[in-house]
Amino acid sequence: MMYPSLMFRINAVDVAKAGPAPWRTVERLMEEAEQAGTHAFPRKKPIVRPQRNPLEWRANLTQLRTADGGRSTGRTSTTSPSAS
Repeated sequence: MMYPSLMFRINAVDVAKAGPAPWRTVERLMEEAEQAGTHAFPRKKPIVRPQRNPLEWRANLTQLRTADGGRSTGRTSTTSPSAS
């Protein structure tokens, strides 16, 4: 099961500049920023993919977790209903 996360749309992408595997470029830039100590990212492997319209892409660099840093189920309550 994947952790819940936030998806973002990126518009007006220059497909030629993005290249055949833009997620690799984003991943490299994220690694460089973390090594430089300027940024920390919850998701280590970015999701960056074109949509049906090649000028519009989706990106996910987030990963939601519980307050203690554990896996989030996406539910608002941590208690389960009692069996009757």
